[in-house]
Parts: sequence; structure tokens; C-alpha cells
Amino acid sequence: VWSGGAGYRYHLSSNSWSPMSSLGAPPSLLDGYGGVWTGQELFIWGGRTSTSTSFDNKGWRYDPELNSWRSVSTLNAPFPGLTGFSTIWTGNRVTLWGGNGADGTKGHRYDPATDSWSRTSSNDAPSNRVHHTAVWTGNEMLIWGGESLSAIVGPGARYDPVADVWHPMSSMHEPLARKYHYAFWTGQEMLVWGGTPAGGGPSLSTGARYDPLADRWTSLATLNAPQTSFPVVDLAGQFMVVWGGYDENFAYQRSGGRYDLMTDSWSPVSLMNAPGASDLRNFVSVGNEIIVWDGSY
Repeated sequence: VWSGGAGYRYHLSSNSWSPMSSLGAPPSLLDGYGGVWTGQELFIWGGRTSTSTSFDNKGWRYDPELNSWRSVSTLNAPFPGLTGFSTIWTGNRVTLWGGNGADGTKGHRYDPATDSWSRTSSNDAPSNRVHHTAVWTGNEMLIWGGESLSAIVGPGARYDPVADVWHPMSSMHEPLARKYHYAFWTGQEMLVWGGTPAGGGPSLSTGARYDPLADRWTSLATLNAPQTSFPVVDLAGQFMVVWGGYDENFAYQRSGGRYDLMTDSWSPVSLMNAPGASDLRNFVSVGNEIIVWDGSY
């Protein structure tokens, strides 16, 4: 767990916590950064501190085995610093795409083996945007939704990192354009849920599934779906779980729903021993379970 310049490691075998080294770590009170697990290290890029007026083009790598940090090369890295970008691990490279900044019109790939950067192709790439989602299918990065020049945008694209090629995604039957939404890879489809529509207002309680092989969108059932704004959402096994958020009176909700990918149906989440109503909850899926942590009441 890392945030704002301090971090801790939880050891499952001993059910214990230990602090992460602060030597060479990102500065304290850092926000707006992107982070991803590479399979061996925690990769962190960008962000700014409370005393900064702009976002930096700096990065860090944390090795949990050595409990040590090291800096990331900035040669050919995105410049100036970006915000609102997505961060994806493709199996051998970190891919940053989108965001505010001059380099947001093109993606960037970071190779941890060589500590080097390269740019992605911009041919047929989606329009630059912020607050979009990106998911990795195992073969492609899927970009969808977000905001561009204060306008909500929907149509997305698929990026093949091996061929360095973009393929536009079909817009037929795609969900209403939105930003701040959730997106997950189920193993076969991209699942999109929630988010804020054009013009702002309450969060959307709608979603869709995208099949990249068929290049096809299918709407999710909405019967019995949670009707809260800004809930936390995660995927656990065959279920997408939606929890918390607040109602039209900005009252925190102690309720949620489960979406069954197999039956395209919703059912309520049990409230027995559930956490209290709050915001800023953190979800972590572990197999078929979801761990809820933190929040303010």
C-alpha cells in the first residue's frame, strides 16, 4: 500500500505489516500520479506535490524483495508532465496514454529491462482525452470514454503493442459517453459501469460490455442495479460489486449490488457485518473476494 510518500507492506503468511523504505521514494503529498504493478515492481509516474504548480515528468520503481526505490529515466519520457492519463502494464512494458500536456496526443512506452522510453503510433489513435479508462486484454489495450477539451467523448480504440497499431472500436450500441467511469477486463470482454455524463449531474447507473473479437457492444441489465452516485466498484470472480456512494441528498449509502456476468442480472449485497456508510472507500479484489479498506464517515 503506497500513498502520498509513505507506504506499508502486508505479509499474508505472517499476518503482519512492515513499512516500505523511504530512501529514494517519491516525494510526500504526491497526487495525480499513475501507478501499476509490473509483476516484480511497483511503477509510479508523474504527479505533483502540494507546493508544485505543475505536474512533473518523473518516475520511480519499488522492488518489494529488496525494499528499495530507484528513479526512472526521463530521456524521451512524456514532457511536460501529464495528468489524467492511463497506466497499463502489457507484460513487458508500461504504457502511458492520454492526459493533459503537449505529449498527451501520443502514448509512451517504458521498458523496465532497458530503463528506456519510446512513443506509440498515433495513426488511427483515439482523440486525446483525460479521465478515460484503459484495460489490458492480454493482447491489446482498450481505451474508451473520457473528456477532451471539456467535451465528453465516447468512441475508443484498441492498441496492439506488438504491431504498434491502433484499431477503432465500433460505436454501434456503445453506452452513453462518460468520464470517471469504471472498466474491467473479464477475460473475454471489457465491462464498463457508472461515470459522469456530459453536463455533469448524478453518476450514471448504466453500463455495457464490449467484445473486442466481435467488435460489439451489449448493454448491461439495469433492473435492481444500485442507483448511487460515485460508489466504489470492483470485479470479483463472475461478479461486479458496487458499494456505497451517496444519494441525491449527498447522504452516504450503506448498500450495494452484485452484477452477475453469467446471467446479466443484479442482486443486493448482504449488509450483515458490512462497513458503515462512508466515502473514499478502497476496494481490492482477491480471487472471488473483495477487501474494503479505509473511508471517511
